[in-house]
Amino acid sequence: MHINAPASDPLSTARAFHQAWTSRDYRTARRQLDGLCWIEEPFHKYDSPYEFMTTVILFGDTTYCVELLAEFADDTEAMLLYDITMVDVGILRIADFFTVSAGRIIRLVRVHDTAILRNAELPPNSGHFHDAPH
Repeated sequence: MHINAPASDPLSTARAFHQAWTSRDYRTARRQLDGLCWIEEPFHKYDSPYEFMTTVILFGDTTYCVELLAEFADDTEAMLLYDITMVDVGILRIADFFTVSAGRIIRLVRVHDTAILRNAELPPNSGHFHDAPH
């Protein structure tokens, strides 16, 4: 298997995406996402994986510590629970829920505490973090 080829089982695919974005290898992270991947997070529903990757890059570029806490999977889904430590934010706990088909992520639901990000002083280009109602 080519090093950048998508993994086959849901947990391997989820791990590959997580490892790639948290190590700032955004191209490899993007390759794990199906072109029609449905992506949701507390602040936004993304129209495309490309739009989502803009936020992933903002997260990745301000993250300096990642601790994977738990992972679970079955035949089509995986979940990763982890803490990230971000500049000007602190520790943020995230649960990523993945649905995988043919080695690609077809759905990603990201769940995290919105208050931490709303109250953080993030760069101006990350303004959509402040769009959610209080």
